[in-house]
Amino acid sequence: MSQPLSEIPKPYFGGRSRRFRSTELHQAFQGVKRRAQQSAQSVIRRVKRNPRTFGLAGGAVVLTLAGAYSLSASGAGRSLCPKNSQVLLLMDPIPAASAGSEVEVYYDVCGLRAGTQYRGKLVLQPQTISGKKAAKAKPVTVAIRDKADGPATRRRQDVQLGSAKAAAYTLELSVTDAQGRERKKVQKIRIH
Repeated sequence: MSQPLSEIPKPYFGGRSRRFRSTELHQAFQGVKRRAQQSAQSVIRRVKRNPRTFGLAGGAVVLTLAGAYSLSASGAGRSLCPKNSQVLLLMDPIPAASAGSEVEVYYDVCGLRAGTQYRGKLVLQPQTISGKKAAKAKPVTVAIRDKADGPATRRRQDVQLGSAKAAAYTLELSVTDAQGRERKKVQKIRIH
């Protein structure tokens, strides 16, 4: 009985390894590598001839990048207003805060034209429990007067908690535009 696959010839590779053969791809990579080394040497020669110019350019690039990073880290960020919205008010969720610290309130005023004046008010007051105030603390109030940047204006307002005691509070943000339209947002916040 004969084996059915015994007549298939075994592959022959010619006696030398394929990876040591020079191919067109290998030659192309060598050409790219050679050109990159030449251009790097050219740049190094130019830097040695004009070190101040390249130092100033490098410093300008570093300052620009550092400024852009610090501006993006400190700003209120991009507005969350939906496109083509009417006058609308959005407020980001506020995490719990420590007594005596500061709360950052991020909000968006949507639908106003650039330059439109608006005023607002932030009121932090203790939540009521079955018709009675939870604590005999005065509400913390912050007045806001500003102009809209355009139909999507994002702002940040800091609220000093000051003498606010540990409890549950309600934070109310109200914004009124020049035509008297008022919008309100209310959020619960925990101070510990």
